[in-house]
Amino acid sequence: DFAARGLPVHAPFGFERIAEDPDGSERPVAFDLTFTGDARIREAAFFTCRHRHPENFWRADYQNHANGATRLASAVLVARDPADFHEFFYHFTGQHEMRSDTLGVTLDTGAGLVELLTPVAVRGLYGVEAERDPKPHFCAIRIAVGDLDQTRFILAGEGVDFEERAGRVIVPAGAACGVAMAFAED
Repeated sequence: DFAARGLPVHAPFGFERIAEDPDGSERPVAFDLTFTGDARIREAAFFTCRHRHPENFWRADYQNHANGATRLASAVLVARDPADFHEFFYHFTGQHEMRSDTLGVTLDTGAGLVELLTPVAVRGLYGVEAERDPKPHFCAIRIAVGDLDQTRFILAGEGVDFEERAGRVIVPAGAACGVAMAFAED
């Protein structure tokens, strides 16, 4: 699909291993990755992942988090002119419909959003300080939670610094491996 859409494609890369469950049983996990990209976005990699044994990896008991996270709601890329990248993301996600405004461009993949935002927007919405003319890069993620009060309680109890902004609880990038983590009720 990437090649048909005019995107560069690298040969698929597969790997597998035997994983051990908490009860000691063993299960195979295996993945095939297909990479593509946009030469203007050098600070990020783009790929799809096919799970060969999804029943062994996507298990409900592995997806319960004390912080209340229910899903990844959004991946946030900062760029001086977000609209410059809409064509790549259209071809990468297959989503032609997008919302564009003065803050940036948003695509709904059906499983979550991709937000391409200006430096002003990421500062206001996510507390991320970006250069006026940044190299395009992912700077934040938004995680959906069922109860924001529970998330606040867990983060405070673990000594994790956070701030509140635009109805979100945000762990700053400096405390989260370089990418701000914004928790918001779903």
